[in-house]
Parts: sequence; C-alpha cells; structure tokens
Amino acid sequence: MILRELFLDGSCRFKDFESLSRGFSKNTVSKRLKALVDDGFVEMESYESRPPRYIYRLTERGQKLGTIMDAMFTWGNAEIKDSGKRR
Repeated sequence: MILRELFLDGSCRFKDFESLSRGFSKNTVSKRLKALVDDGFVEMESYESRPPRYIYRLTERGQKLGTIMDAMFTWGNAEIKDSGKRR
C-alpha cells in the first residue's frame, strides 16, 4: 500500500498513508514505513519541525521496483479476470 501510493502520487505525508490503510493500525503503518526507509526504498524529508512531520518519496532504489510492481499488477488483474473472483 505504501509503495503503491508513492508510485501513484510521487510523494505522500504520513496522514495520506494513514487514511488509506484500511484496517491497519497507525503503529503498523509506521513500522512498515520505517522499514522501507531503513532499507533504502523510501526517503523522508522534514517539512515541519514542531511537531516533526515528514514527506515521503521513493529513492532511486525504490523507483527500480516499478517494473516489478507493474508486473504484479498486470498478473493480479489477469487472475481476477480469468477466475471471475476477487482475491
């Protein structure tokens, strides 16, 4: 969900992810976002110091996932269409 939004929008704030999380806790979204930052797929830039707030963007490494994400999206759509079911 985080990567998808960054590919679609280019950059997002935490509240953007939070509003799209659909059942994930704020803590879960925060942990997954931190892992993506720690692994070098996403970068964060401060836009407000009190309270600290950040905007998130894909790094060059993260952008390289685009081909894989597109392939997964194409495969998923074909599977839904072929089976007639949503998974």
